[in-house]
Amino acid sequence: MVYTAAAGIGPKKILLVSLDVGTNNESLLNDDLYLGNRHQRITGERYDAFIDKFVKAIQRLYPDALLHWEDFGCDNATKILKKYEPEIAIFNDDVQGKSIVVLSGILGALNIVKEKLTNQRILIYGAGTAGMGIANILLNEMKEQGLNDKEAKNLFYFIDKQGLLNRHTPNLSYEQKEFINDSINVQNTSFNSLEEIVSEV
Repeated sequence: MVYTAAAGIGPKKILLVSLDVGTNNESLLNDDLYLGNRHQRITGERYDAFIDKFVKAIQRLYPDALLHWEDFGCDNATKILKKYEPEIAIFNDDVQGKSIVVLSGILGALNIVKEKLTNQRILIYGAGTAGMGIANILLNEMKEQGLNDKEAKNLFYFIDKQGLLNRHTPNLSYEQKEFINDSINVQNTSFNSLEEIVSEV
């Protein structure tokens, strides 16, 4: 565990917990050796209630604990952070950890070449939990540097399994929809190389 190896926190102060909300993988559900809960993944209000029950139990048993969340889907990760940040010490590595590392790298590189973040166009390859976390921290930094929300979001482009994301892309997550706007006016959304994508945007 990185807390012990890198930060020197004693392993007796760390509790690893896996939350099993089911699976939609039929092959796992039909596998006699599968150790997880044998039901479809719970969603919506049932999912929210389950998470809330877990958080309340942690607050009761370990009131000074830091909750480090990992490997949650994009919408759930953001929703959990927004709901519980005012109440408890909470951190999601996918949303916050990777993004702060990327931000520091970008700001360091821009400092070397004497450029401003607000003059850049940002292409994020992979618009999942980590990618959207990176987008949000870059957005916040751009706003700190003087852009408004719309001006900053117009500088972002996202590539995911559907290709270049735009307002016509089906099944966008809530976080993705927050960044997609009418300024993305690219006809071709399927590309064969990163060079083609960069040339298009």
